[in-house]
Amino acid sequence: MRWKIVSGLVCAGTLSGAAAAVTPPPVFQPSTTAIDPGFRSALLSDAAMRTGEGAMLEVSSQQMPIDWDAARSDLAEQTGDPMEPVARPVPIRPVNATRDDLDAVSLPILLPDRTAVDFDGATARLFGRQGFYTASIEGDGVVIEVFGTRQRLTEAPDPASERRLAEARDADGFIITPGEGSWDVAFNRYGAAYSVTVECGDPGAARCADPDYARNVARGLLIAGGQPGGN
Repeated sequence: MRWKIVSGLVCAGTLSGAAAAVTPPPVFQPSTTAIDPGFRSALLSDAAMRTGEGAMLEVSSQQMPIDWDAARSDLAEQTGDPMEPVARPVPIRPVNATRDDLDAVSLPILLPDRTAVDFDGATARLFGRQGFYTASIEGDGVVIEVFGTRQRLTEAPDPASERRLAEARDADGFIITPGEGSWDVAFNRYGAAYSVTVECGDPGAARCADPDYARNVARGLLIAGGQPGGN
């Protein structure tokens, strides 16, 4: 099993009691069908970047606050005015998750744009829990995995690690890491940490020859579900 690095999770202050008592309105009401859980994904702290996969920080049950206002704003821009006859980007829908499954995830679920994935018949299989989710898209000799979490680390990265992470981020805010026939793209958004992994069956395939395809998939991620607080 190949481990996936989700880096750059930034600690923040907790919400006040008054703010936590208010239930925000629903963000997204997706319409999907069927069921079939199952995933191959794992959460590593930024310590994995420094000391290898064997030395991981323990992940606590505390969760990072999510900027749902920013998510709503992006969703409004993503969907646009329904009265305007303009083609809009469409996220790949999970074929195995019901609306309740997506509503149970308490962070914005980001899934790739169909155009960015760029192969016919692409479908996603998604597995989610209250504070994280993972989705897998397979086809045309490539596997794309998207992972998101709002879990808080028990300790913040030290200043030297913070500097290294900041220096590693590109203009998009991505930390891109090569693997054997694969590319990982890690970033923060809405207060959560996300990663996109692209793995090719043939390590020499064009989609894995350089990070461009993985970067474009990450740039094309769209909000496809999630609700404040989950269920």
